[in-house]
Amino acid sequence: MTAILFFTEKCPDTAPFVAQLKTLNISYTPVDILENTGTLKQFLKLRDKHPAFNTTKANEKIGIPALHIGEKVIVDMNELSSLVK
Repeated sequence: MTAILFFTEKCPDTAPFVAQLKTLNISYTPVDILENTGTLKQFLKLRDKHPAFNTTKANEKIGIPALHIGEKVIVDMNELSSLVK
């Protein structure tokens, strides 16, 4: 199963999130949400529907970086270790 990382380099949380992914040897397909409107729409569709973003939206945050893998979405870097077996 391929993980998708929604991110933008403009977000200060992206670099440490990516560093943690590398440390844990978690592979992913990068999707820069600011690259074009298609990638932004792809992210917004996930964000609007997935419950992992409820707290993020309630706190008026964007929700990136976000790792989408299967039915799971991780927005908290500390939860990444749950993917390592």
